[in-house]
Amino acid sequence: MFFLSYNLNHLTEWLRDQNLQESGAADCLLPLTQAVQLFLCKKDEASISNVCTKLTIVQVNKIFLSLRKIKKMMMF
Repeated sequence: MFFLSYNLNHLTEWLRDQNLQESGAADCLLPLTQAVQLFLCKKDEASISNVCTKLTIVQVNKIFLSLRKIKKMMMF
């Protein structure tokens, strides 16, 4: 997950360097950025609420279900 966070940060910086903040491209990255942050944050209500301002509860639940499936697969 760290590499995704790293690459998203570089992409956001590149958008800023290209003066593309007003284009809306960075806003399109927010849900993806928050999904990555969700994997990395503590799994308590306060942390999730702070991190997931652009994700719906349905999206958060789907991410957690996917994470559970991945963890189960890694156990085998």
